[in-house]
Amino acid sequence: MVWPPQHTLPARVYTIRRIDAAGGEITVDFALHDRPGPGANGAKPAEFYVLAGDEADLPGITRLLKHLSEDACCVAFIEIDSPVEQLPLIRPPGVELCWQRRA
Repeated sequence: MVWPPQHTLPARVYTIRRIDAAGGEITVDFALHDRPGPGANGAKPAEFYVLAGDEADLPGITRLLKHLSEDACCVAFIEIDSPVEQLPLIRPPGVELCWQRRA
């Protein structure tokens, strides 16, 4: 695609997670924010979400859970050092939290 020099578009850089040359597909991950931008305007809600992280990811996981719809289905795997780090996260009823103790 070639754009005339007088026209510029917002630049977005994405990392390709997987390439399926035989199937003609690529997989790219991106995050949806409160205000959609050019990269996510066509994004549709998923049927099922899987979240994974450790205690350092709790702020992001908490924010994602807060923005899920009430009928969302999700499982969140969270690795922690101690049961003290297991927090009561606000979430829709279809979200299962799986706290994993670090070995």
